[in-house]
Amino acid sequence: NTVYEIRKLIRPGQEISLNEAIKSISPNLVTGMIGFNVCFDVPNMGSYREQIKFYDEIKKSCINHGIISMFASEINEELDLKNKIQYINNLQPTLFVSFNHSDQESINYFKGRFSESVVGKKIAKHLSKNLKINSLGKSSKILKETNSVGIVINSKYYQNLKIDIVIQSLFNSLKSQFAN
Repeated sequence: NTVYEIRKLIRPGQEISLNEAIKSISPNLVTGMIGFNVCFDVPNMGSYREQIKFYDEIKKSCINHGIISMFASEINEELDLKNKIQYINNLQPTLFVSFNHSDQESINYFKGRFSESVVGKKIAKHLSKNLKINSLGKSSKILKETNSVGIVINSKYYQNLKIDIVIQSLFNSLKSQFAN
């Protein structure tokens, strides 16, 4: 399926190889690492300085780990849940990560009454082990209605999270999930 989608990017009549088409999507092909697209949702709260610092830490760490970062919290539309979900579903990222300000630290993945996100659970468990906080299956609207694998990190993220550990853990977990 991936090869088919990439081939659609090659225009007829142009002499572009499949590898060149992939390079245009993933800048890390030369190193053998196909970049992952991760969409982050960071609630706009706290001081502007804290927000900018947190966004910059995420962007810098993603670049260092070969992750292409996008932010649902930067959409130009009204920032309600319905618009965020639609935006995320249009992007179709490899992973969706939502930060939720909370005194109770945990990582949530989708778990419904009859199903659960297997990949989301593995990523949440891997991340929870590295951050030393619990992972729990939840059926929140954002996890339930986004098409991508998603996790919600509940924490006082501006103060407590070491974002480079989060991004490194996400990258390692994604790499192991999609290795074959």
